[in-house]
Amino acid sequence: MIVKNEAKGIERTIKSVRGLCDEIVIGVDRQSKDKTLEIAKKHGDIVYQFDFIENFAKLRNEGINKATGDWILVLDGHEYVERFSHIDFDNVKEDAIRVSVQMESGTIIRADRLFKSNIRYKHAVHNVPDIKSSVFDPNFLVIHDRSTQDLETLKARQKQRDRMMTKNLEKRKDIRSLYYLAQNHKDMKRWKKAAQTFEEYLRKSRFKNERRRARYELAKTYSGLKRYRKAIETLNEDLTEFCFLRGQIYFLWKKFPEAVAEFLKATTIKPIGGEFRPAPNYEFELWDNMSVALFSMAQYEMAIVAANRALMYNKDKRVMENIKTFNLHLTANKERDAKYYDGIFKDGYDTSRYQDMYEMILRELDKTPNAKVLEIGCGVGSLGKMIMEKGYGYEGFDFSREAIKQCKKIYPRGNFRVGNAYDKKEYKGSYNVVVATEVLEHLDDLAVVKNIPSGVKFIASVPVFGDVSHLRTYEDRDRDIVKRFKGLLNIRETYFSQEKGIWVFIATKK
Repeated sequence: MIVKNEAKGIERTIKSVRGLCDEIVIGVDRQSKDKTLEIAKKHGDIVYQFDFIENFAKLRNEGINKATGDWILVLDGHEYVERFSHIDFDNVKEDAIRVSVQMESGTIIRADRLFKSNIRYKHAVHNVPDIKSSVFDPNFLVIHDRSTQDLETLKARQKQRDRMMTKNLEKRKDIRSLYYLAQNHKDMKRWKKAAQTFEEYLRKSRFKNERRRARYELAKTYSGLKRYRKAIETLNEDLTEFCFLRGQIYFLWKKFPEAVAEFLKATTIKPIGGEFRPAPNYEFELWDNMSVALFSMAQYEMAIVAANRALMYNKDKRVMENIKTFNLHLTANKERDAKYYDGIFKDGYDTSRYQDMYEMILRELDKTPNAKVLEIGCGVGSLGKMIMEKGYGYEGFDFSREAIKQCKKIYPRGNFRVGNAYDKKEYKGSYNVVVATEVLEHLDDLAVVKNIPSGVKFIASVPVFGDVSHLRTYEDRDRDIVKRFKGLLNIRETYFSQEKGIWVFIATKK
């Protein structure tokens, strides 16, 4: 191997081949700044230093010339052998054994990394061993993992690739350089340059499989540019990999039914083959993404099925939490009746977590001349007691009889009654403020707000989190509060408690 600044990965590389290789030959770039050379000397059999030249074939051949074995295995310092089985080299007639190399993106390519010692590399940039025949070993897998390299090394490599690919294009008109140059642009998130270079490559290339990969990468590039329609048009074949990426793009585009259709299609048609996978954890990502898309369509039962399928491939904690959320929404499709809340309030209910919110409501009442309050869903009466003790007019109702019993216990003189929030007669009376704390999420919030008389101040709190009794959550202020109630309320102020996950908003009924 030839390496530079690979201290975080090279020891793993060496250990991964100890059961396969008789000697380890390592060339270390003199410009390497970390402990690569020190680690190489500790674990390698033949270690030397070299001065970098922009000709990878010559650099690799220098290392091969120092090796003494009959067969050569070539790895980079950020790669490692994940899997191999016994190889009977004496009976291999071909020049090379082709192995699988899994890239960070999940793409699996086949490469001639294991070959006879008389073979040498050619081409300065797209260095490949000069091999006439090879046989594929399905049990041999190399993992290409640049996560061990620091940001400075990665940026230096990207600049070097830019320079070398551009020079190679100018000198040799090498079409493959266009593909790798486009990839480099994409890796650096230079989306427009990447798209232009992939497009140019597709106009000039005639290699079928590489054209497929280029279309796949071009679609991802268009997606980076948010040109979703163009990305979908680029994936113009029904292949597993293309269907999977179309599903991801539709998901980003918030076209959830189309996303689910593509994900399902990806599970039923044949892939291109073992050389190409769209993601390292392809099956997991497919079912995970499908579950989130189904959840976005309110298909909670199917979302749970898809999420459990994802867990078959990866016991991911986030997916486990998603399943809890899906179940909450599944069980929250129906309003709970009064008996449900009777069970909750029968032995009292701790409202201490809401004290700071109650105090904020009291401060708002202080700013309201002659405040007279009607509270919807007064619960056990904690807020009502505070309001009445401040001397404000107050009426409160709740459809749970047990809740009203608790109200009478904590403030016997209080004006509490059993009532239903959907019943218009409950809103008759002389008051200028309506309060509803942690109520709207449990029922048809729009129908209840419609019952409030015009011109009355409305103070409400709603949660961002789910619960078995919640019909909905209010996660996004603009979408779930301002937009949802814009036909009924003029919302003046909104507050959010990060600690409690609760929105409070102050409005006037239109």
